[in-house]
Amino acid sequence: MGFFRITLIFGSLFWGQCSNLFAQSAACESAISNKYSGNYQDKYGNGSSRKISMLQYYATNGPGMHKFGNNNALLYVAVVDKYENGQIRDRDTVKLWCVVNPQGKVLGLERDFN
Repeated sequence: MGFFRITLIFGSLFWGQCSNLFAQSAACESAISNKYSGNYQDKYGNGSSRKISMLQYYATNGPGMHKFGNNNALLYVAVVDKYENGQIRDRDTVKLWCVVNPQGKVLGLERDFN
């Protein structure tokens, strides 16, 4: 009975952590999409846009494993395509840290230039 109870406790803690990480990941992906995607038009009618063609999650660093305080930091790499008048003009690879507080709120995106 003791083993079952311990397994149940650790299993529920693990599931709680996993579901929290899934929620943090979804919030980070939304924040990245909002920052690096969009359509723009100047006063002469020339259109430009940025779109994420690839977004990949790599790792989560917990509190104390990074310089962002007592928060989680999720590492992403994104490929951002820049279009002008419907034609691709530039492609940039961006390495990002998504900083999330313990309650799951995205505090910000930090670009890593290393």
